[in-house]
Amino acid sequence: YYHIAIEGNWEGKNILHAEQSPQDFCATNGIDLSEFEAARTGILNILQEARSKRVSPKKKKKCQLSWNALFHLAIFEVYISASDEAYLQLAVEHMQQMLAVFKTNEGWKHVDYDRPFITANADDWSYLIRALLRLASISLEVRWLHQAKDILEWGMEKYFDIQNEMFLFSARDKDIPIRKLEVLDNILPSVNAVMSENLRILGMIGNNHEWITLSDKINHKIYIF
Repeated sequence: YYHIAIEGNWEGKNILHAEQSPQDFCATNGIDLSEFEAARTGILNILQEARSKRVSPKKKKKCQLSWNALFHLAIFEVYISASDEAYLQLAVEHMQQMLAVFKTNEGWKHVDYDRPFITANADDWSYLIRALLRLASISLEVRWLHQAKDILEWGMEKYFDIQNEMFLFSARDKDIPIRKLEVLDNILPSVNAVMSENLRILGMIGNNHEWITLSDKINHKIYIF
């Protein structure tokens, strides 16, 4: 079932892998499913006991703001698809947790774990605003708009590059040799593309023509690039 061979199944060693479900395997080979599962469970328990004696790899435990904000947006996709109010409630609880965990007296932080404070990057900041706007549009609660506006104003002081009229990836008060300015999407969405949308939405809601104009300028630069 797991393709174990005396000579090994990968570079002289055996890597357990199953290509069929237990049900299909038993049906194909004329094996009683209950007997097969009993035997398989016993063997896996023996392997688990042997593996528990090995030194476990170190785990990097961290809770990152940008990843949580993107996950928050994913919750809404499930909510819209499933029309299940439980996901909307999950989104509200998740946002409340993010606002509690990542907000400090020093501002917003990049990760939450037992290390010195690390200021949020622009992806953390911009994705959080986007998540708040999405939550406001779905829940129709104005409190999330106020949160988004306050966070945007905080980030304008941290990440906005007046010379380029775009947003830097790292906060200006960080002591680093090179400052990245993202224009195109990579593994994660472009900070400036996300902020262009954030500025337009909040600019239109708050009748802030400065933010709307800045959104247009960023869009124009992204298009030229």
